[in-house]
Amino acid sequence: MSLQLIFVVETNDKTKSDDVYISELIKSRYDLSSNEYVYNFVHMNGKTKYDSSPVKTGINKLCSLNKFGDNVIIFCFDTDRIDIKAEDINFMNKVEQYCIANSYKFVWFCYDIECVFLGNSIQDAQKKSESLKYIKNNKKNYNQALLKSNIRSEHHSNILCVLDDLLPIK
Repeated sequence: MSLQLIFVVETNDKTKSDDVYISELIKSRYDLSSNEYVYNFVHMNGKTKYDSSPVKTGINKLCSLNKFGDNVIIFCFDTDRIDIKAEDINFMNKVEQYCIANSYKFVWFCYDIECVFLGNSIQDAQKKSESLKYIKNNKKNYNQALLKSNIRSEHHSNILCVLDDLLPIK
């Protein structure tokens, strides 16, 4: 029996920057040596496309490939400026309810994934190159307290709250 984690992330199939940060976190923190765990990514190509047909198709395709195991769908969203923008608060509430209604896990990055892993936001045009620098420079010095948070404030995320319940820690 295997467990497949399917991360549904905001980035696109070309950039795949979100994949880098999540993959590096998983490799550094969790013991996947038993080969019972696999993880894959579905790219939303923008957060507002979370319930689009291509996203649903991507999820279904990966689930069908894992015929004898369990699948956990994890939607990952940048909170953007939920501290000052009502539209960002409303969007986060909407996608959180969507995840609950569909039995999906809900991961958020405040204000965005780069802010959490790099310490600052990055322009869209530089996201791919910055994620590659993250790997190359071995900048995997994440703050566990910031990644295991229920407080949606700058540099925080709940990703470890979700993953620690699913994967064995090294």
